[in-house]
Amino acid sequence: MSENAKRPFTASSYYQYLAEKKIMGSRSQKTGTIYLPPKAICPETHSSDFEWVELSAKGKLISFTVVHIGPSFMNAAGFSKDNPYVTGIVELEQGPRVSARIMGVDPKNPGSIAIGSPLKAEFVSQFDGKVSRTILAFSPIKDEKEQDKNMEEKKTTTTNQRLAGKVALVTGGAAGIGKATAERFAQEGAKVIICDLNETLGQALVAKLGPDASFNKVNVANRQEVQTWIDGVYAKYNRIDILVNNAGIVRDSQLVRVKDGALVKQMSEADFDLVISVNLKGTFNCTQAVAPYMIKQGSGVILNASSVVGVDGNFGQTNYVATKSGVIGMTKVWSRELGKFNIRVNAVAPGFTATEILTSMPEKVLQDMKSHTPLGRLGDPNDIANAYLFLASDEAAFITGTVLKVDGGLVVGT
Repeated sequence: MSENAKRPFTASSYYQYLAEKKIMGSRSQKTGTIYLPPKAICPETHSSDFEWVELSAKGKLISFTVVHIGPSFMNAAGFSKDNPYVTGIVELEQGPRVSARIMGVDPKNPGSIAIGSPLKAEFVSQFDGKVSRTILAFSPIKDEKEQDKNMEEKKTTTTNQRLAGKVALVTGGAAGIGKATAERFAQEGAKVIICDLNETLGQALVAKLGPDASFNKVNVANRQEVQTWIDGVYAKYNRIDILVNNAGIVRDSQLVRVKDGALVKQMSEADFDLVISVNLKGTFNCTQAVAPYMIKQGSGVILNASSVVGVDGNFGQTNYVATKSGVIGMTKVWSRELGKFNIRVNAVAPGFTATEILTSMPEKVLQDMKSHTPLGRLGDPNDIANAYLFLASDEAAFITGTVLKVDGGLVVGT
């Protein structure tokens, strides 16, 4: 068959083709650069014993296929023949050809996918209806001049400068809701300092936000890294006005899964501990490091990321729900403890929001989410950012200890 053929494969036949052609594929937690094994991976031969090598993060599309889910996958929640996806072969600028998921294209309109188009690598969270996994993907490279133009338009948008001169910290600020919040705060005049583990995305964002923005690579679960970051910010600006505890992760799995009366799977202790350490302890670490400086200056705003599932619960998210419920509890405690120092503490509980993780889900799952949301759509990260902006501003001067749901009217489980 021709490598440039555009015809549907079953998942198994496509992976078999990759193996025969010795085309690489990978799964990794790294972002921005590609770490690949020196031979093909397919489900039957996958191993963690490869020597991984760093390769170019850009390439061009030389062929692709629209994959239609085979019968063995039909029972996974959200998967059906009506939800194909695009996977393709990418020729790297420096390095071999690799296979990967192609994001940002329409699998139902293959004629719109251009062979030879430039692509950039990214690692995305893919939800299979049960758990989220990190996979290698490539997405079209947008015209940089057009991106710069859009950013300039955002900068010149008329605002009330509600955060003029404020020093604002945003954790997990390199992507998704954190990125939208950092952008919104910068538009309103704040000096924005973001932290994240993704240095590539973080540095790219602050370069667009301007000279008043800065990035630090920080693991919020590590108390020493957090303290060093906070101390450095205060030493530079001599104040910290706003903290947005946005950093968070998911590791979804059922508490226990039983088949024919026998336990076949359960949430691992490692996944439970990891989500707790980032989402809950990370919020604790950052707030405890910032609070003394806010007390010293006699003012401050602390905003915590909860979720509607922290209020209503959600199937398969014991660890995540525990953290988001815990964040609500901490928010109420801290509003009581810190109110006398003129420090306001509030939480925002987003509903289903179109972040990178969510938009990688199958279309049927996304449609189900929309149908259960009274306003009939997913939230946009800017919807959440605007809520943070309001709570951070003087317009919310008499609001503390509250949980603002930004969810389109959603009640999880209905």
